[in-house]
Amino acid sequence: MLLLLPVLVSVHGNSATATKLQTARTISLNGDITGSANFDGSGNVTINTDLANIAILTGTMSNGSATISYPSGYNKDNCVVISTMLKRVGVASTRGYSFGTTFLPADGTSGSISSKIELQTSSIILSGRHLYLSDSGVTVMEVNYDIDYKIILMKI
Repeated sequence: MLLLLPVLVSVHGNSATATKLQTARTISLNGDITGSANFDGSGNVTINTDLANIAILTGTMSNGSATISYPSGYNKDNCVVISTMLKRVGVASTRGYSFGTTFLPADGTSGSISSKIELQTSSIILSGRHLYLSDSGVTVMEVNYDIDYKIILMKI
């Protein structure tokens, strides 16, 4: 017959009833995405992040062109354009920004905006043309609308 005797174990510190860490820790993300949060075990944490190599430029292109300043740390030689999105100013549309921005028939126009981006030494030049489609063919017209833009740059 085997006889088991109870073993007394003593608990030190607050481990028996711990609701948080005795020493809080910082959890960090480094690299192209950065952020940190303090964690003490008493609850969940959220790490708010920053994307170091992406810039989103917004503004309005008037009369077919816009001259845009580079964001801090960006220049012609260290970035590329990832995307350009356009939207006609003041037009209520559920579509929002899109690539090439197709005008709605309710606007009295049809067609789209084609855009060109030039990364110059001191600034970014955005220009566009309005392609008007009609029954008799394609007519190219200058843009005479204000167009909101979003340009996404990435450092390389």
